[in-house]
Amino acid sequence: MHQTLAQLIQAANNIILGKEQQIRLSLCCLLTGGHLLIEDIPGVGKTTLAHTLAKLMGLEYQRIQFTVIFYPRISLAPRYTTLSSINLLFI
Repeated sequence: MHQTLAQLIQAANNIILGKEQQIRLSLCCLLTGGHLLIEDIPGVGKTTLAHTLAKLMGLEYQRIQFTVIFYPRISLAPRYTTLSSINLLFI
């Protein structure tokens, strides 16, 4: 199992450069039967990460896209932003 997981991480690292921690955390979530909500600024590889992991694991890939600003009732956690940064704080 460990070798298979290491190969999966390496294959994903060959496609998505510089995101090993995000790959490991995503795999941890998926392998424990959890759901994964990926939020970040545009252009950092969220869709590529999801598509890559699904393909490498032989899973079906589906994407749900929404903006919390327009759909506040489906937000899962309150979010607070600071005006001086883009960082989000989950409570």
